[in-house]
Amino acid sequence: MEGHSPRAGRDYDVLWAWVIAFAGAWLVFATGIGEGVERQARNLQSSVLEKRATGDLAIVEIDSASLQALEAWPWQREIYARLVTRLSQAGVELIAFDVDFSSPSTPGQDHLFARALAEASATVVLPTFKQRATWADGGYAESLPLEMFSRSAFLGSVNVHPDSQGRLDSYSYGTVTGGLPRPSLASLIAGASGEVDTQFAIDQSINPATIPAYSFSSVLEAPDDFLAQLRGKKVIVGATAIELGDRYTTSRHSVVPGVVIQALAAETLMHGTDFNNFGYIPSFVLTALLMLFVGLRMKGRSNGLALAAIAMVMGLVGLRMLVQSLKLGTFSNLAAFVFLGLFLLAGRALRTQNALRTTKFIDPASGLPNEAAFEAFVAGRSGSQFIIGKVHDFGDLLEIVPYKGRRDMFENIARRLALVAQDERVYHLGGGYFAWSMDDGYRDGLDDYFQSILALFRSPVLVGSQRMTVEFGFSIGRESIEGAKNVALRVARDGRQWSWHDGEMLSETEQKVELLADLETALECGDVWLAYQPKWDLARDRLDGVEALARWTHSERGDISAATFVPILEASGKIGTFTLHIIKSALIDLAEWHASDPDLHCSVNISAKLLTDARFVEKAILAVDEAPIENSCVVFEITESAALAEIEQSIEALERIKAAGIAISIDDYGTGQSTMSYLQRLPAAEIKIDQSFVRTIEHDSANRIMVGSTIQMAQALGLRVVGEGIEDQRCLDILKEFGCDVGQGWHISKPLTAADFVANWLRPDGQLSA
Repeated sequence: MEGHSPRAGRDYDVLWAWVIAFAGAWLVFATGIGEGVERQARNLQSSVLEKRATGDLAIVEIDSASLQALEAWPWQREIYARLVTRLSQAGVELIAFDVDFSSPSTPGQDHLFARALAEASATVVLPTFKQRATWADGGYAESLPLEMFSRSAFLGSVNVHPDSQGRLDSYSYGTVTGGLPRPSLASLIAGASGEVDTQFAIDQSINPATIPAYSFSSVLEAPDDFLAQLRGKKVIVGATAIELGDRYTTSRHSVVPGVVIQALAAETLMHGTDFNNFGYIPSFVLTALLMLFVGLRMKGRSNGLALAAIAMVMGLVGLRMLVQSLKLGTFSNLAAFVFLGLFLLAGRALRTQNALRTTKFIDPASGLPNEAAFEAFVAGRSGSQFIIGKVHDFGDLLEIVPYKGRRDMFENIARRLALVAQDERVYHLGGGYFAWSMDDGYRDGLDDYFQSILALFRSPVLVGSQRMTVEFGFSIGRESIEGAKNVALRVARDGRQWSWHDGEMLSETEQKVELLADLETALECGDVWLAYQPKWDLARDRLDGVEALARWTHSERGDISAATFVPILEASGKIGTFTLHIIKSALIDLAEWHASDPDLHCSVNISAKLLTDARFVEKAILAVDEAPIENSCVVFEITESAALAEIEQSIEALERIKAAGIAISIDDYGTGQSTMSYLQRLPAAEIKIDQSFVRTIEHDSANRIMVGSTIQMAQALGLRVVGEGIEDQRCLDILKEFGCDVGQGWHISKPLTAADFVANWLRPDGQLSA
């Protein structure tokens, strides 16, 4: 049968790369995996193209200041009547309420509000809300303002529709309830129309901070010349106070009040950026078809395809900008870009695979894959084990084998080695060196493995009419091929069977057993010690406390990370004993330091596995009770994910700890899937915002908003907030501006030995050192 021509082979490569890229990109987006990347891309574009609000719309906030200044919530209708009258007198064009008026108040109060609506010169819009009529029949009903109010106002729907992840990034032109269409509040504010029950994307590039906002109470009390700036504008009234809830998460702006969502939706319509989104399919299909045509014409040439891909990216970006500028709609290019990336990568991988068949990767003497091919193989499988075998007295073999018979000799040797090689691929590294990848399944039976290889060579290797005895020395390596070759050479010279390279004399299991035994000795000898990282009171500008961090300085291996030995302790069931040792050691130091600073707190980390261990909890509480300090000076830090893993058991254990007077801190907040309301179930006194959010707040607006809103909500719930990961002065200043209680990080101090902490942070007279 005739083989494929080189040209046909290149065409097959292009087709295979196209199929792989098309299927990969389609799966990523059709299954929703690419939504997160798409969202980040939109946020990046919105950040780059950020714009101000139109200035034609203002928000009147029902904020914390107004709640304190006016009567107890809920307010009397008379207060809203006064607002409508004041805004109308100021010449406001439209007043839209995101406040529920569907329930009657007292007749007198309702009459006052109805009269204010009837006498208002401004257009007034009141909200309606679509909700289930009953849970039984699944039908819907519309909550409407009282009829006496509706007579003098337009009605707008305020329904919003968060996505499956709880994010609110889209808004509708209106809703239909019982066959009756109702325009949305934002549509009425903007004077825009659209198909009812059709959603549009809220323009995330509009900066909500540029929407003028006024406190409800200040509008009621402000002089007329101050309100003159609202003349001719539209106003939306709604709650921004944390106490009133009504807050939503958006992709770019983190958590924002519902009234701001309504305002952003109206601004989107007023900017005319409520584009019809055609999705990712048009640009994806167009790109795939064009790249198939180009790839076949260029015969898979990598440089030409890369240039074509760059041109395609630029063309798609330009086309999208043109379509948006003409207000014809918008579409997503991300699926097309993923396809282009996969197409180039798949083409490169296929070309690399084909290159293995060329002379560049073939040893000319043996016809086997050479050292260059093996290096590429090892680089692509980082950390996997390989074996290198060195033929003993290889030079002597070459002297007795004719030149024409050497390929037969190499092939016969490789054929036997292939019986034990993973994937049956054997590499010839030149000279008498052979190599292959070893299956990890043989790791616990290496002696038997090499005995089976030696058994394969007990019978002589036949080369032509000659019978030759071949003996090997073997080495096992992971990364350094040259190093493993040197070890194999020494083994062959010494007449041994095999050895590890780079001192890999122990299996991972043996290493863990050895470390565990060493750790028990280290606890007795004092090689396990505590470092203390200071925590700074940001409001009072003084030392607040310390966090105790376990350190292990091994007598032979040096410093061993807690990330290495803590999982070993957890797996062996000895983490409880270890943690009690850490608690008692920290209590001894804290008792000494209280002579200088009796208010000093000390935090100790508690492993996730220990919350469900009732005996450990009892012993930990007892250790604190027996220490000569107040229990309230001790803080147990629990990771967010640990506290929520077994929620009922965790609450029971944490309630016992709290009852003993020990404070509880929720560590790494923000890395789990909980909400602030969910954490209310836990008897915590403090949360620590994870350093992954704090470290980037200067440059990452999304993280900055998240940190700021978390501090506000946590403090509203009576929780102290610690920001960890402070690495520069600007980060510390931002946390101070947000009102964060405590800061921690290397900018304040790195973890210190107990002696260094006393020398640098405590004075004998109890004062802080500079």
